[in-house]
Amino acid sequence: MVYGTTLRLPGEFLSKPSSTTIRLLPKIILSTKHKMDAIKPVEPRQTKKPEDLYQSRPQFLPHSLCPGR
Repeated sequence: MVYGTTLRLPGEFLSKPSSTTIRLLPKIILSTKHKMDAIKPVEPRQTKKPEDLYQSRPQFLPHSLCPGR
């Protein structure tokens, strides 16, 4: 999803639910609730700056050497 773009929904979101879906809905809701209850936050990891960071010389790399480019 990109901010400011149209969200496209499949037709199933807009059609009338079937009797099977209505019958299974309580189980789906309960299953989703149990899964969401199992999600726990994680502790933030500690970050550390190298001691000599401010004494080092700046390094410039061409785009061709940068990872992910």
